[in-house]
Amino acid sequence: MSEEITLHLKIRVPVDSLDSHLLSFLKDSRTSATRMVLEAVRAYWLPIACTDNKHSERTKAIAHECLRTLQIQERYISTVCDLESSIAFVPVHSNVSRSHQEYKSVAVGEQQPFLSQESQQGCKDALELNPVSMQ
Repeated sequence: MSEEITLHLKIRVPVDSLDSHLLSFLKDSRTSATRMVLEAVRAYWLPIACTDNKHSERTKAIAHECLRTLQIQERYISTVCDLESSIAFVPVHSNVSRSHQEYKSVAVGEQQPFLSQESQQGCKDALELNPVSMQ
């Protein structure tokens, strides 16, 4: 048997938060939560984790594959959420795009939420009105 790395995460979020809704979705999904989390984290962070090799051909290939995965997910989200355009609009002032250094320097402390309070409430309202089934 090959060696393995184990990472145990304990995530606590307020029950009335979007993160709580997400964690419930992961727990209730027919697909393994571990698989779903790894797929998402891999697509989002693997190219950054591989930058220790600078810009090797392998790192570039990994980055291209991850971008392809993110594009597929973007199209899926656009379809499921019935968005008019398949290109999501992210305002220039958004905190979604952080620098690599910002992510490396954030250890413990207050992190800004991915969505504003208004956006979170809008998503909660939309989910209550139009629950989405992934089955």
